[in-house]
Amino acid sequence: PKIVAVAQASPGAVVVNSFAQGKQALASGKKIQYVGAIGPIIFDQWHNASGAYEAASSLNGTNVKILGTVSAAQIAKLKGGG
Repeated sequence: PKIVAVAQASPGAVVVNSFAQGKQALASGKKIQYVGAIGPIIFDQWHNASGAYEAASSLNGTNVKILGTVSAAQIAKLKGGG
């Protein structure tokens, strides 16, 4: 329950993107919303979370081209959770 509370938006919460930012905000008495490198974490009714998915193309591991992205919010809508 604490992980869900930290990851969800709430009134007055400061958005943080790293442990260090979160630690500093909490130490100064602020509420936080952790948003990681892939964006907001969206939990379903069972507290499972899917991140974003990307399709990429590359030749020999170089010149990576992102072909498309499906966000966590789009996945949640498909699952009926958002």
